[in-house]
Amino acid sequence: MKLFTALLIIFTIQSCSQDSKNKNTNNKITSTQIENEIHQKKDSSFVLYNIKDLNFINNLNWDFDNLYLGKSNTKKFEKLDKKLKFRYLYDILRFEDGSRIDKEWFEMDLQAYIVAKLPTINNFQPTIIKVYGTDYSALVLANIRDNKLISGYSIYDLEISGPEFEEDTLIITRPKTFCTFKQNKLYLKIMTGTCKPSDNLIQNFTVMENNFTTTIDFSGKIITEKKDSSQYEKKCELDYFQTY
Repeated sequence: MKLFTALLIIFTIQSCSQDSKNKNTNNKITSTQIENEIHQKKDSSFVLYNIKDLNFINNLNWDFDNLYLGKSNTKKFEKLDKKLKFRYLYDILRFEDGSRIDKEWFEMDLQAYIVAKLPTINNFQPTIIKVYGTDYSALVLANIRDNKLISGYSIYDLEISGPEFEEDTLIITRPKTFCTFKQNKLYLKIMTGTCKPSDNLIQNFTVMENNFTTTIDFSGKIITEKKDSSQYEKKCELDYFQTY
């Protein structure tokens, strides 16, 4: 009888141990599945975080429907649907002359992608959105809270059909914008070049440079101040001013 009781106790302990082991294994599998789902979700809506400048723009690959980082097409940026595109961008984007964009053209032609997020300020998320359209390119800072736009700022919006020409003997380029980010500030350098056409690939440009500081305060208000301007000579190819 004592032997039977002892065997029963051992069997019960082993059964409990095996059940516990199975539960732990199941928990591990569930945890791994969740991690994989999160990983896949991040991959399907790729976003850069805490960027320092706009150098990554040169590595974007747009195929007229999707936007990728690099040529491998493995990191696809999150595309805005029509509803969010209007909500975040319509009141911000303009043509170069300051005129509003036609709603039909905005809806049918423009495509927008969330490409980067800056550190959160207070309870809203500064978000960088890249916009493409026919002969149009833009980059927007949108301060977003609960999928609603608090404020926005166009870092650049350009018609990219080529340089602006003034007569036949002078080329005026479209503005070229460089931007760096630090905490709640954007430092912008905007350059416009003029040159006389020549047969040389390397042109001698007269460059007008303007520098601005844009600050995002804790309420989401955006304040832009012009710091200085300068004019100088620079040798560079025409497409130096046209890469977006």
